[in-house]
This record gives sequence, structure tokens and C-alpha cells, in this order.
Amino acid sequence: MLSPSISLFAAGSAVFAVCLVVPPASGFPVKPPMADSRLVCELRVDDTGTMLRLRAVAKSPVAVAGRYQLSVLKQNQAGTSQNQLGGSFSLANGGESILTTVMLERQAMGHYTASLSLESDRGSVSCTSP
Repeated sequence: MLSPSISLFAAGSAVFAVCLVVPPASGFPVKPPMADSRLVCELRVDDTGTMLRLRAVAKSPVAVAGRYQLSVLKQNQAGTSQNQLGGSFSLANGGESILTTVMLERQAMGHYTASLSLESDRGSVSCTSP
């Protein structure tokens, strides 16, 4: 059985959360594993100066298709908001796709949590930010 691997790293004002791996998700047919069939989940956060831009990204070195679910919860003195977004994705060999983008006011830094889940014929993976 594969074990999830989580990496966090920063580049400038961007913070990346990466999770790799995946036993297959229910509801999708299982394909034989390939030498490098990782499905990669990333939540990219950029500080634009006035806003925080959260981008949900799927990457894979092999062709893959599936569905994603992004949940963003923000709580501060101004109130609480919760966004749930989802849809389908399809990646070509070695492809990357920005699945959706959410903008938050800059004051949300330290007051939000985001989670991205990917389900595909290659398995499932999820990641969180911060």
C-alpha cells in the first residue's frame, strides 16, 4: 500500500502545499499502476498586495481524468464565508491544470483553511493550505 507524502515549501510570497499518491478512489475503474503515475495536488497561494489568490492545481506525468472538490473556509472579525467548488478535469501526459481560482481579501491571511481533493481513475489525493 502506498503512503501519502506531504511537502510544504515557500517561494517568495507564494506558499505551496503538495500531496502525492494514491490508492484508487471508489467509483473509478482501477488501471494497472505505471512506473510514474502520480497524481499531484497543489494549492498555490499568492499575495497580490491587496488580495490573496488561491489556485487549485492538478498535475500528473501521465494522462488522467477525474473530478475535484475545493473547500475554502474564512473566519475573521468581518464574518465567516465558506466556498465549495467542484468539477471535472482532464490532463494530457505531463500536464498541469489550474482547476479554479478563489480570491480572498488580504486580511484573510491566517484566517482561512482550504482543502482540495482530486479523484481519478489513477486514485485520489488531497492537500490543504495553510
